[in-house]
Amino acid sequence: MRLVVDATVWIDLHFGSLLAEAFTPRWELVSPDVILEELETVDPQVLRALGVEEVSLSSDDYVLLQDLISRYAGPSVRDLTALVIAVRDGLSLLSGDGKLRKAAESEGVPVHGTLWVLDKLVELSVIKPHRAASSLDEILACGARLPQQECHRRLSKWRH
Repeated sequence: MRLVVDATVWIDLHFGSLLAEAFTPRWELVSPDVILEELETVDPQVLRALGVEEVSLSSDDYVLLQDLISRYAGPSVRDLTALVIAVRDGLSLLSGDGKLRKAAESEGVPVHGTLWVLDKLVELSVIKPHRAASSLDEILACGARLPQQECHRRLSKWRH
């Protein structure tokens, strides 16, 4: 499964000490070059070493990007590049940005977030539930804006 990853998910995975685990054999993680360039919390070289596929927009992609910019005022231009790649290549998007998620849903792009990644890492036995709980605690402690009720539900489940 190929997934386009935006900055918010990279940052959450970094704070949860799960960057390496996210590169499971079942996933090919893709990120636009402009998103990797903007990262400050996460070293893009680490992501490249782990195997992120860094992609650029083609000249034809800028037509779609301009269209998305005109229709969705909320997401940044950089974030919309991730949506362009998802649309272009028929991929799912991993994002924690609410405005980008809404734009993706409007475009018919499957979109998931950090909690979905944690769920999948547990489901695929990449990490144990107690590790998912401690990682989620760290992500939340660093200020991630995740749905509180969903976080509490997972923390309760993974701790028992």
